[in-house]
Amino acid sequence: MLATLYFSLGTPMLLSGDEFGRSQQGNNNAYCQDNEISWVDWQHADAPENHALARYVVRLAKLRKNHPTLRFARFMHGKTAVAPELPDIAWFDETGAPMQPGQWEDPERRRLMLRRAAPDERGGIEASRLLLNGASEDCTFKLPETTLDWVLALDSSDPEKAMGQVDGDEILVPSHAVVLLIGKPKPQ
Repeated sequence: MLATLYFSLGTPMLLSGDEFGRSQQGNNNAYCQDNEISWVDWQHADAPENHALARYVVRLAKLRKNHPTLRFARFMHGKTAVAPELPDIAWFDETGAPMQPGQWEDPERRRLMLRRAAPDERGGIEASRLLLNGASEDCTFKLPETTLDWVLALDSSDPEKAMGQVDGDEILVPSHAVVLLIGKPKPQ
């Protein structure tokens, strides 16, 4: 779900009921179903086991609202520099090296890092890093060098985890998880 909010160009791609686990039983064309598959059972929203997911969706929506790098309205291609040595988008592998053409073609590749940068509302610069680990094993990602301070904004393996400063240039990303970091220029 975080990747959906991160990559969507316009409105977040959420369907009514997603915030409390409504699945449509895997049917992606439920509009033609006039039965329990397409109906929204609002009693599920009040079920205690669904409250955590609803809080997580609220957190995702707030992140998107508060951070310009999570809501671009145009296609990014890496040719626009937000600051010297800081293009609007860049892709890295888990070692912090820029992605190479052959890596994109590797069907076994399960890890990558996306960095986006944009001006913020106060005339400064903000960047975000999305670290994706689709592998079955935890992985320590090496963060490429920047002049930014990074804060852990979200860890999909622990949706209730509080935001916190990232110390050092490595971060553990659990298996099948997504970690979102937000970067701001270091104080001078």
